[in-house]
Amino acid sequence: MERENLFRVDLDSEKDDVVIDREEFILRRESAAVAAEREALNEKWRKSLLKSVIGVHSVMNIFFVLFLLGGLLCGLMTLIEYLESKVLSEALLATTILFLALSVVFLVLKVVFGKKEGKNDSPDAIDDELGRLNEISKRELRVPRDARKVELFWQFYEKNSTFDEPYDLDEVEIFEENGKLCLYYIDAVIGVPIDRIEAVVKLGDTITFSDWMKDEEYDSAPYVQYGITKRQVGEHEEEYSMNGYYSIRFREEGTPFEILVPPYEIKPFLDILKMEVTKE
Repeated sequence: MERENLFRVDLDSEKDDVVIDREEFILRRESAAVAAEREALNEKWRKSLLKSVIGVHSVMNIFFVLFLLGGLLCGLMTLIEYLESKVLSEALLATTILFLALSVVFLVLKVVFGKKEGKNDSPDAIDDELGRLNEISKRELRVPRDARKVELFWQFYEKNSTFDEPYDLDEVEIFEENGKLCLYYIDAVIGVPIDRIEAVVKLGDTITFSDWMKDEEYDSAPYVQYGITKRQVGEHEEEYSMNGYYSIRFREEGTPFEILVPPYEIKPFLDILKMEVTKE
């Protein structure tokens, strides 16, 4: 029987605040004030990232490097010509001095603009602000401090796309509350009644996913036992495959659902659910 992944997100949705498609599982969401600050910081982060790529500071860097390399090249040519002919080329020397002088000018401009932009607008500084906001959000949503961080297999999809997208890994924090398995993700708490969970099933099928989020490499000591393989699918894109994963299965008003869990993340779920694993 085909089951619906609880963690599916329709990228074509007209809503801006979609957490999962099945919003009836959302127990609570952060306040409008926190959500507005989050959106403002996300927009600031996007602008900062764009500025770091094509902004004035980047242009200054490009011109500084170009003129510095040009000056060094002309200086080298001047030295080689002098050693060979014992004649100092005034044109090459003037060009060398000009290029080096311009590189100094752009270095100064780079420093000036860097100070003007300020460290508070850097992507790293904004990431720190988002981290602070996440802590506020978790307090507001009553996420306990001992909630466990785990990764799940998500499906981000477009209804009109015929391309079979691999799964994505994304992180949630899980905990138990009033007989529910609760999962905190970004700005909401999602809840599934534990008494409706039918089974935790270990599957031996191959699952393909598009990224690797852990700090350790996929083939490092903690994960080598899971036989994860990597394949290059584009110049800057990679795809991973693994034989085996877990399906936490439950029903809601007759509809079968599942939560898909990598094998290295199943223990925190079993600690909460107190269930034995079955095989299929």
